[in-house]
Amino acid sequence: MTKCSHHFHLGCIYEWMERSDSCPVCGKVMAFDETT
Repeated sequence: MTKCSHHFHLGCIYEWMERSDSCPVCGKVMAFDETT
């Protein structure tokens, strides 16, 4: 889960992150909470 609380299919978000470092829903910079 991202720190902005949006959930994504792992394969889809990896593909997205190859092109962008922002959340595709809210536009915030992607940061992952590694505790979940």
